[in-house]
Amino acid sequence: HHSNADGTVDFFVLDRTTGQPLPSVKAIVYANVYDYSKNRYQKKSIGTYLTDAAGYFRVPTTKTNEEKSFIVEFITGNDSYNTSSVDDHYYYN
Repeated sequence: HHSNADGTVDFFVLDRTTGQPLPSVKAIVYANVYDYSKNRYQKKSIGTYLTDAAGYFRVPTTKTNEEKSFIVEFITGNDSYNTSSVDDHYYYN
C-alpha cells in the first residue's frame, strides 16, 4: 500500500506466487472503532472495493479520526486474506 499526501491510500493486489496483478478482487475495508456501550473495539465496514485490471484500488480519505486506521480483507473465488493476520498494525491515511 501507499499513503498519499491527500489522505487516500493506494493498494495493488498481486498473486502471491507469480507476482502478477489480480483483477476483480473484492477488498473490504474495516475500521477498528471503540464501542463504549460494550467497552471494546468493534470492526466496522467503511468501504468495499474491486481491483481493476492492474490489481489496483484506492481507499478515499476517511471522514473521522476513528476511521483513519483500518484493516483490509481481500476475497477472490474461494481464497481470502486479511491484513490483520500479518501484523497488529492498521493502515493509516
